[in-house]
Amino acid sequence: MDIKELNLNEEQLTAVNKLLQSEGDRVRTEYSTKLKEVNGELEKYKPKEKSDAEKALEERLLTLEQKEKELSKRENKNKIRDKFTEKGLPAELSDFISVDIEQLDTVVDKLSNTLGNHYLQQGYKPQNHVKKEVVTKEQYKNMSYLERVQLANDNPELVKQFRG
Repeated sequence: MDIKELNLNEEQLTAVNKLLQSEGDRVRTEYSTKLKEVNGELEKYKPKEKSDAEKALEERLLTLEQKEKELSKRENKNKIRDKFTEKGLPAELSDFISVDIEQLDTVVDKLSNTLGNHYLQQGYKPQNHVKKEVVTKEQYKNMSYLERVQLANDNPELVKQFRG
């Protein structure tokens, strides 16, 4: 709706315009005051610009933390290696293990038992194992020539005892 549609005279129109102007000014003033307050509060919580000294200090702290982590990893690696050596395990296996130091004893014991059992089960087993039969001198005398040759091949020491 437009003001001119109200059919107001000049004086009334001027009064309405002044009233509208003052109301607009009041709203703008109130709005700008609140805006300044909010911006002031916002500035309190904004992070301040760091100085060069603060930036350099943060960099040094990060570098020190990284070096500390690397040193801690090396110390743990050495502890694991020492524990492997102490248990009689190859120290090179420690390169494949990464475990908390608190769990190290348990892990090394389990690994030691596992490897020990593995080597016991997979150790050297002779394939041409011959049963040594107990043969008496009397049985040797009663053997045929082929049986004596077979016995000589299987157990030459026994045959030497019988002949000698």
